[in-house]
Amino acid sequence: MDLFLEFITSLIAVMGFAYSFSAPKVAVVFSGISGAIGWVIYYILINKTGNLYICNTIAAFIIGILGEIFARKFRMPSSCFTIPSILALAPGTSIFYMITYLISNHRSLAIEKMLDAIVISGSISFGILLASVWSRSLKRFKKSKPYRTKDKLIS
Repeated sequence: MDLFLEFITSLIAVMGFAYSFSAPKVAVVFSGISGAIGWVIYYILINKTGNLYICNTIAAFIIGILGEIFARKFRMPSSCFTIPSILALAPGTSIFYMITYLISNHRSLAIEKMLDAIVISGSISFGILLASVWSRSLKRFKKSKPYRTKDKLIS
C-alpha cells in the first residue's frame, strides 16, 4: 500500500509540474508515468541499499530510458518527457537544509548540504546522460547493416 501511495503521489506531482510548464498533453501524462516509475525505483533502492547517489543515478537512468522510448513513440523531443520526470528526484531536502543552516549561521553544515545537493544533481545528470548515450548507440546499431560484395560480407 505504501508503494502504491508513493507512485500516485509522485504521478500527481510530476503531472502538475509538467502541466504548469505547458507541456503537450501527451507529455504531461507520460512524463507523470515516467517520473512515478523513477520515484518508485528510487524508493525501493534507497530502502534496500541506502546509497543515495547510486539510487539517484539508477532512477534517473530509468527515467531517461522511458523518456527516450516515449519520445520515439510520440515523435517528440525526449526532453518533453525527461525534464518534468526528474522533478521527483530533485534534491529539495538538501537545498532546504542548506538554506536553513545558512540562515542560522551553521556554515559548515550548510556547505555539507550544498555539496550533497551538487553530488545528487550530478548523479541525476549522469543517469540521464547514460540513458541518452545508450539510446543513441542502440539507434546506430540498428542502422548499420552489412552490405555484400561479390564473394564476401563486409560490415
